[in-house]
Amino acid sequence: MVVRRAVEGIGGIKAGVTAPALQRFFGLEHAVLGSLYADGRLENGCSIDYVEGRDLECEVAILVDGEGLPQAIAPSIEIVLLRFARTEDASAANLVSANVGADAYIVGEFVDWDPAFNALQVELRRGDERLNQASLEDALGGPESGTRWIVGEAQRRGFACEEGTLLLGGACGTVVPAEPGHCTADYGPLGRLDFEIR
Repeated sequence: MVVRRAVEGIGGIKAGVTAPALQRFFGLEHAVLGSLYADGRLENGCSIDYVEGRDLECEVAILVDGEGLPQAIAPSIEIVLLRFARTEDASAANLVSANVGADAYIVGEFVDWDPAFNALQVELRRGDERLNQASLEDALGGPESGTRWIVGEAQRRGFACEEGTLLLGGACGTVVPAEPGHCTADYGPLGRLDFEIR
């Protein structure tokens, strides 16, 4: 499925199902990995079409070196699309078959890695409405430990993880429907994302 969809190649690796409650729901013992589509990468300030069933996840994007250590970090929003036809289709096997809902992702400006970023907060708003407020430590214990887990799992699963590979570290806080409106994701010292869903 990924090979057919990734016409412009793979843009990186994403962690999915990082919340323990979601892992229990799917009967998993840990998070899973998926591929990012190179043509799904969007820039800060983008405008995207509304698609029923899409969700927004506040995440961070990380670039790693040849040893899999974080070198740079940027604010990111993953746009996830998972539509199971029936409730009973929501299984771990189908989730992985659907590439963990990978659809698109917005990546802000990268800055040099600093361990202090592990403790940052993110706030997502649509207009004046706060949709999500969370710690970056919500996903796999934070960007640093999340990077270690993703790189280790990638190596075990045969994913290519070399210098310059982009990782998305998993959802921080609440996953929210991607409804129309102007959205902002404020990561404090790490920066801010602005995007429009029309």
